[in-house]
Amino acid sequence: MNPIVKTGGSLLVIAGIAAAALGGVNAATAPTIAEKKIQSTQQAMKAVFLPTTASEDEINAYSAKFDEPVEVPESDIINSYSKNDEGGYAFSITTKGFSAGLNLMVGIDKDGTVTGVKVVSHSETPGLGANAETKLSPQFNGGKTAPLTVLKGSGASDSQLEAITGATITSNAVAGAVNEAYDYYEKNLKGGNK
Repeated sequence: MNPIVKTGGSLLVIAGIAAAALGGVNAATAPTIAEKKIQSTQQAMKAVFLPTTASEDEINAYSAKFDEPVEVPESDIINSYSKNDEGGYAFSITTKGFSAGLNLMVGIDKDGTVTGVKVVSHSETPGLGANAETKLSPQFNGGKTAPLTVLKGSGASDSQLEAITGATITSNAVAGAVNEAYDYYEKNLKGGNK
């Protein structure tokens, strides 16, 4: 038998076994991965209604329950929203900061106050835009009034977001995402319509 055919056949058998093994591992872990994603989303939804200083135990103890997410196909950045039993809404948003893929959760209570922003994931520049969770999210403690503008410097009002030094693009992206969620809330959800 031709050595090239023999080697090729062996490699084909090995590749088939490896593919079957990977498929088996994927099938076995897919439910666990899906459950972890649901739990992570639930944690983020709860977190945007609590101060950024809330511990994991406090987030877990938050009693509001959220409806199933409602997709928002008409928006370029809002993926979905979920209403909680207190009349607030958590918005899942994917926008572009300095890099693509800035995933946020934005909370808006029944009175239209922006209660919090959680950075779920990002690919922003380390040391600059990557600081959005530690520099921007705490500014929402006590709530913000949308629409938001970005302030370069200190002394932001309740309708301003103090920009991260060196990461104005990320700061503007977060403010823009909040404004888009608020605009959607005002036009479609205010008063508990959905």
